[in-house]
Amino acid sequence: MSDRKFRTNAEMARHYFFELLDDGIEHSVTEITGYVFDKTDKRGVSGGQLTQSMISSAIRGYFLKDDKTYIQTRRGFYKKRDVSVSVDIKTEVRGLITKVLRNAKNDINRCFIIDVSKLNASAGEITELQKLSEHILAALSELIDYSSGGDSNE
Repeated sequence: MSDRKFRTNAEMARHYFFELLDDGIEHSVTEITGYVFDKTDKRGVSGGQLTQSMISSAIRGYFLKDDKTYIQTRRGFYKKRDVSVSVDIKTEVRGLITKVLRNAKNDINRCFIIDVSKLNASAGEITELQKLSEHILAALSELIDYSSGGDSNE
């Protein structure tokens, strides 16, 4: 049994739950319970018997909190969340959004390339179209800059 002092059986069970899952591998409730029993000699903090239901209750209590460091992968199986995956997904989504916005900007820019000699429009109407084009393209440039995390040269 560990030299570490725990205040409650739940605190002790969660400590060993976290310790086992820190390897990043999925573990079953049976493995987790066995690990906790091995670490504690099936003894609670006051020397009484530690039971499977105490361990299950401690794990369930953890999942009632907002901390999502550890996840339930399927019924009866748990693992530590891979934080790098979340960061990679965020980066990938930002990249996709930036690409879509850049394509939209290029498409809209092409729409405003107009041979004014072929337009049946007044000088005022043409000026309004130019202003509209500038505002839309500036807004898209801001969105591209935001979605790319400020790494854009738009």
